[in-house]
Amino acid sequence: MSDQKFSDWDFKGVDTKYSTHGIHYYPARMIPQIANRLICNYSKPYDLILDPFCGSGTVLLECKLLNRNSIGFDINPLAYLLSSVKITPLTNFDSKFPESIFKKLKIRIPEREMNKFLPKFKNLKYWFTEKSIKALLIIKYFLFTESLPRKILNFLKICFSKTVQEVSKGVFDGSSTHLKKNLQNFSPNVFEVFKKNMIETLEKMKELKELNNSLETLALSCDSRNIPLKEDSTDCIITSPPYGEEQNTIGYMRWTKFSLYWLDYTPDELQKLKKKTLGSRSNNEILVRSKYLLDYINTLKISEKRMEYVKSFFFDYLLCLTEMFRTLKPNKFCCIVIGNRTIAKKPLFLDRITLDLTASIGFEHVNTYFRQIPTKAIPWKGISGKTIKKENIIILKKPKRID
Repeated sequence: MSDQKFSDWDFKGVDTKYSTHGIHYYPARMIPQIANRLICNYSKPYDLILDPFCGSGTVLLECKLLNRNSIGFDINPLAYLLSSVKITPLTNFDSKFPESIFKKLKIRIPEREMNKFLPKFKNLKYWFTEKSIKALLIIKYFLFTESLPRKILNFLKICFSKTVQEVSKGVFDGSSTHLKKNLQNFSPNVFEVFKKNMIETLEKMKELKELNNSLETLALSCDSRNIPLKEDSTDCIITSPPYGEEQNTIGYMRWTKFSLYWLDYTPDELQKLKKKTLGSRSNNEILVRSKYLLDYINTLKISEKRMEYVKSFFFDYLLCLTEMFRTLKPNKFCCIVIGNRTIAKKPLFLDRITLDLTASIGFEHVNTYFRQIPTKAIPWKGISGKTIKKENIIILKKPKRID
């Protein structure tokens, strides 16, 4: 494989929302063109591909399009719900399906049921208009009381989640949610937005009917520090892990909270899930497997508490990389797409740390490619204020066993 063949990873101006890739927003997702290239060049048809941080399911869908079996894990409920919908064909539904659902929404919620279906989070009326709350409540009531096949229910939940995000008064910038601009005349027609989302999503999902549905394609809830797969069971790993601990980098739980609240998750449940994310547990463990990281930490001037979370993230990251090594077959490839970050305005090169940690486990470094990011779904900025515009595409190999 020559470097010339891989000289351009920027993919400027490409369509990143083809097929079902564009059915729902998701922050900092791997673009499908990268997943496609990695799948084509580091695996074979009908191989089993693992993505332990599947996010919105980019790798899983590309595997389906390219005749690979795949399994993806994520701890975020919206992520694995979205991934599951993106890879699951809907059959026997025509263009009149959204209209038939739309007609069923002309219902009244019994007064005694109102409080039961209201999302349980503070400031509901700050983030949603009274009119939007009433309409969203009717849709939610329908979803949770109507007897629907699981595939259809999940499809409608994703359309509902997208509607929640579009009709809320908030916008997420990568680290926090704030009010949208020009809200004086903001009065969305929630039912029409939901109908539009059903029509557009169903149209994109038609393509899935033509694919090879004998393939195994799964999206599941899982903590990637403890992957429920056997040793030497996967043919390739392609993934984009988080860049850091949830509270100091892209807050996936914060970004999905409105959708998850309306899908009946409580603040306490989301808080428990957040505590399972990488680096969320206070941990002062000194990670000695990366001299670069040790030198960096020794010059870092941050609070002791924050330092614990930084160390905890890399300790957890090592656990995940170790699990990835364990589940990968010998002589097979692991592809990691990861950006860099800053802490206290000091750049931290995650590619260097990743190479140190993976070498300590036993991975061989094959190559690293670099990508300038032309656009991002969320223009996430580091603490320095500079937008993160570069990604590292690290190719590793698990060596053959010597008997």
